[in-house]
Amino acid sequence: MSAPSSPELQRARADSRGPARRGSVNLYLHENSTALLDLLTNTKIKEVVKTQKLLQFKSNELVKDVFQSLTKSDMLSGPVYDANKKEHVGMVDMKDFVDFIMELHMKGDPIVFTAEKMSDISGSDPYLPIDEETTVVEALKEFNIKRIHRMAITKHGEAHTVTSVLAESSIISWLAGHKDKLIPQGHMTLRQLNLGGIEMFHQVISITESDSLLAALSIIQKYNIQGLPVVDVDGKIVGNFSVSDIKYMVSSDVGSEENITLKMSIKDFIEKNKDKRPPLLTCSPSTKLLEVISLFSDNKVHRIHVVDKDKKPVDIVSTSNVLDVILLFATGQRRR
Repeated sequence: MSAPSSPELQRARADSRGPARRGSVNLYLHENSTALLDLLTNTKIKEVVKTQKLLQFKSNELVKDVFQSLTKSDMLSGPVYDANKKEHVGMVDMKDFVDFIMELHMKGDPIVFTAEKMSDISGSDPYLPIDEETTVVEALKEFNIKRIHRMAITKHGEAHTVTSVLAESSIISWLAGHKDKLIPQGHMTLRQLNLGGIEMFHQVISITESDSLLAALSIIQKYNIQGLPVVDVDGKIVGNFSVSDIKYMVSSDVGSEENITLKMSIKDFIEKNKDKRPPLLTCSPSTKLLEVISLFSDNKVHRIHVVDKDKKPVDIVSTSNVLDVILLFATGQRRR
C-alpha cells in the first residue's frame, strides 16, 4: 500500500468539504423533538456548569505563569481581567499557545509577554460573555453562529463578573444525563447524519507518526484546527495529536524555545506520554449519536476519529458537530 500523501495536500482536499457540510444532510424532525426543545429551553446554562471551577488571569500576568496555571489546573482556557479598567479584556486558551510557540520558533523571541497581549492571538476563541440566565438553546445558537468553542459566563445583572466558562464539552456531558430526550434521534448513525466520511473523494487531514511535533503544530496553526489523527505508513490511525498536547512539550518556561520539545517524532512523543494523555478514541460510520455522546462524556475529549474497516480515518467528529446536530434536531436551525 502506498504511503499517504503530504499533510498539506490532504488538508487541501479536506478543505473542499468546508464547515457548511455539517448539517447539509436532509434531516427530518421527529415527534420527540418537542421534548428535546423543552429541555433546552427550560434549562439555564448556570445549571449546566454549576460545579465548574473558574480559572482567571490578571491582564499583566506573565505568559509563562498563564501557561503553568493552565497546565496545573488541567484546563484549556480562562478569561483575562484588567483591574484598572474593571473589566475582562480577553480570553486565553491552549490554541493561543500554538501561535505563540510557532512565532517563538520563527523569530527566536516571544511576541507577547502578558495575558492581555496573549488573548486570542490565534483568533479561535475571543472573549464573548453570556449571561448565566441564558437558556441552553440560546447558547447553542451562539456557538453555532459564532463558531466558537467556549464562552465566559457572567453573573446575572453584573456583566463584569465572570462566574465560569461554558465549553461545548460541558453541554455534551450534561446532555449525556438526558439521553431519554434524544430518542429516537439519538439512534441515528453518523452515516445518516453525514458525519461519517461518506462523500466521494473525501479525505481527512492527518500526519504520519514519523513526522515531528513542529510539523504537527505548523499544520494546526496554518489551518486553524484543534487536532488531527496520527497515522502509520499505511495510513492506519495510531494516535491523535491536539493543542492540549502542548502542556507535555514544555519542560519549564514556555517563553524559551530551548525548553520546548519540537524535533521529537510524534511516535516517540506519544510513547513517552502514553500514561498522561487521553486515549485514542475511534468509532465507525455506523456508530449511533448516543454512543458518540457517551464517548465524549466518559472520556473528556473534544474529538473522536471516524475510521473505516481498515482503521483508516475517514472523518473527525467534534463536540461542535454534535451540538450542531442537537440544535438542528430541536429547532431546525442549520449551521450558518
